[in-house]
Amino acid sequence: MRFLGQLSALTLMSALLLTACGSTGPGTPTDTTGATFTLAVEPDSLVGLVGERTTVQIVVTPQNGFTGEVTATLVNPPAGVTAAPVHGNVQGATTLTMQLQTGGVSGVPKLNVVVSGKGVSKTSHLAPYLYRSVAMPTDAGCDSCQLINGATTIHDGTYWMTPGPTTPTGTSPLIGVNLATGAVQTTQYPLGVSDDHSGLTFTQNKLWMVVNNGFHTRLLGVNPKDGSVTSVPIGDDDGVIHTLDSLVALPDQRLAFHYSRTDDYVVYTTSIGIYSPADGSINLYPWEGTLWPLTVAPDGQIWAPNYTDDGTRTTTVSLVRFNPTTHVFTSFDVGSFDSHLSSNLAITKNGDVWSVDERASTIHVLHPASKTFDHFNFDTFSRGNFQLFAAGDAVFLRYLDLDSFSEQIVQLSAQPSGLKVAAVPTLGPNKYLSGVAVGADGSLAYENGGKAYLLPSF
Repeated sequence: MRFLGQLSALTLMSALLLTACGSTGPGTPTDTTGATFTLAVEPDSLVGLVGERTTVQIVVTPQNGFTGEVTATLVNPPAGVTAAPVHGNVQGATTLTMQLQTGGVSGVPKLNVVVSGKGVSKTSHLAPYLYRSVAMPTDAGCDSCQLINGATTIHDGTYWMTPGPTTPTGTSPLIGVNLATGAVQTTQYPLGVSDDHSGLTFTQNKLWMVVNNGFHTRLLGVNPKDGSVTSVPIGDDDGVIHTLDSLVALPDQRLAFHYSRTDDYVVYTTSIGIYSPADGSINLYPWEGTLWPLTVAPDGQIWAPNYTDDGTRTTTVSLVRFNPTTHVFTSFDVGSFDSHLSSNLAITKNGDVWSVDERASTIHVLHPASKTFDHFNFDTFSRGNFQLFAAGDAVFLRYLDLDSFSEQIVQLSAQPSGLKVAAVPTLGPNKYLSGVAVGADGSLAYENGGKAYLLPSF
């Protein structure tokens, strides 16, 4: 089972999709009075850490006068997960507390708990989140990283992060944490104390980022195995401020980025840039407007919101698709006069393009083949700092809850009846989730309080 890559796994997990199945077996007395019970699981009991006990609370509610002894049993769990049977005397709504020993299992395993008594048997299907927690190396300057968005990525089962310059000599650590084992590796690379870096993506055996330092910009690639570094200057040394951001890797192993030139604080040139590590070529494709941030679709095409600014208000007028092979731009009208797409895009396996419209309190889903949109109401007034992720056909949203000032992750699903939102529970001492990353295989990782919390595909 995959954690984020399979929609069905998350739907099971996030909340307690409980399926009750009555059963009687050979030799089991048949209940003739109609007395029975229902099951529910306390949602707060569906998250824990690898190697620790995870408490699951199952509420048994009698119906039609059911009373008597019941037993909750964990049935056919995955290797490493165990729990002793739990007994209870039902005289009203009764909570059975089961202690799961998770061993070395991490991810979102599917578990079946059978509650039986007086000839009645019901099964509760649940899927707890079992995180692996790994302390970050303090000598790497990551005792409490607070990583910026985009400074992390997941590739080939490893969660990579770069917290920035940390030493007087101008070097910075590239930290990798294996999602399955928790093993940590650190590679130092050159980064000046005044360098501003962002983005982290993998191609051609290197982890790449963009580095800005006033009038000088470059792409920087670091090989985590041997520490070798490739530096690629972008833009001329002409006294004009050059800015790179929104770095993404294409399926053909080229890199794409957003590039702008600024003179007297006025941006007068913006482009999508394409760099080929194979032959070293750099090409810029101008666009009248601001395309940011970039997102790569499964078919290799690049998408971005198109922003305009009249000096008083920034508005998103369209979504733009760029074909990196034909170099053709295609615009899709958002359909709202005062839209502001306040996050990156999420593009699912079937090509649907998801975006959050902060001003309109709406989530838009574009179907490029038909050039049509679905629009779903979503309360953005109590939320902010949106960040979308896609894994397969699943879509996830990380946001700041402005009421509690804590960051949350939810799964979004477009249904005929409307937008379905399911919570993804997280762990950590702080309210803020730093460096959230989702892998193509459906794994999740983030940093909180100097520790990485890892949820590999399962």
